[in-house]
Amino acid sequence: MTMKINTNTEALFGQRILGNTKNETDTILKRIASGLRINQASDDAAGFGISERLRYLTSGFEQAQSNIQDATSALQVAEGGLSNVSDSLQRIRELTVQASNDTLTDTDRGAIQGEIDQLVQEIDRQTSSTQFNGQPLLSGQFASGTGAFDVQLGPNEGESLAINIEKVNSSTLGVAGLNVSTRENASNALSSIDTAISSVSSTRANIGANTNRLESTNTYVGVARENTLSALSQIRDADMAQQSTLLAISQIKNQTGASALIQANLNSQSALKLLGS
Repeated sequence: MTMKINTNTEALFGQRILGNTKNETDTILKRIASGLRINQASDDAAGFGISERLRYLTSGFEQAQSNIQDATSALQVAEGGLSNVSDSLQRIRELTVQASNDTLTDTDRGAIQGEIDQLVQEIDRQTSSTQFNGQPLLSGQFASGTGAFDVQLGPNEGESLAINIEKVNSSTLGVAGLNVSTRENASNALSSIDTAISSVSSTRANIGANTNRLESTNTYVGVARENTLSALSQIRDADMAQQSTLLAISQIKNQTGASALIQANLNSQSALKLLGS
């Protein structure tokens, strides 16, 4: 058996194995502690790049869902305001039909006119107070040809929805200055009121259609987010059972390497004793 004493190659080999095993064990422990297979780009350069893109997409989907929920809430506020306007218009129509009756006196019509005037003022109050996050929704700033209520529906450019909400008040509805002081005036006013009711109904229908679209889109975005998270998990997350097995193997290798290093040092010491005897 050849025995070299200048260079203990067996000990050097054992030290190298122990160093490699330590690095391997550190990596496994880091994965177990973080729950991630990829903690830095050096762990898997290609996988790291893909996981980062998926992570950005996931964040974008989450923000898109928040945007959609805010937009849905805003449309619900607008619908609530328009519902009140519809109720006021219906009451104005009832009073106008009543004022068209020849059995009423001028005094009676004067009382009806007073209530109608109050209802018209209430319409303007309702529309001006219909706001979301400090923004008036029925003021016309989102009307066709003026602007739009833009909602970002996804994480990428171009994934947006422009919603128009027409301006609504007593003037745009054609009921400002409504006059029912005579039977003829009351009869003539009915067509204006019917047009106003139809206009509000059309605006409400448009809001309802956009609300339904947002709800559908929110469901789609939620599914897309879940699928992206699943793909991210497959690439980035650590298999804890596998890592536990690898840790046990690494610990055995570490113990074996340590034993080999001890034996190599003992062999070297034995050689020195033989030379000195």
